Amino acid sequence: QTIAIELSDLVVYCNPMSKTKENLANPDFREIRSFAETKADAIAKQRCDELLRYNRKGLTRVYPKGQRVDSSNYDPFRLWACGCHMVALNFQTPDRSMQINNALFSLNGKSGFVLQPECMRNDSYNPQQSVPPHAEKTKLTVRVIGARHLPKIGR
Repeated sequence: QTIAIELSDLVVYCNPMSKTKENLANPDFREIRSFAETKADAIAKQRCDELLRYNRKGLTRVYPKGQRVDSSNYDPFRLWACGCHMVALNFQTPDRSMQINNALFSLNGKSGFVLQPECMRNDSYNPQQSVPPHAEKTKLTVRVIGARHLPKIGR
């Protein structure tokens, strides 16, 4: 079976970088770095700006640590804020992290891909800033008219 060269030339294969994965200095779109959540979280706390700059051109994948035998999840938001492209979660656990994941990826027609916001692609972006300088406060009032399956007090 022959392969159309024109189509084959469009494909980019990612080379996993394991030995030099902590060197974020020279990003390459053909490379992918994979981190356990604990390592990625440490990098996000200590070298967030460097990780963000790397993720503008290179790919980063984060996966749950092996000790999560209860299939619990970690908070993916800090890693997304540092530009990580693939943040793996345990989908069998419907917790807050999965709700955040489902909310984010319900954008863009539930295609599974969300374009990084333009502000994250600017050098002035600070992922550790809690509220963006241009954010406006909004007051939301919700009136609950019915509810089911609420937890009972004391349980």
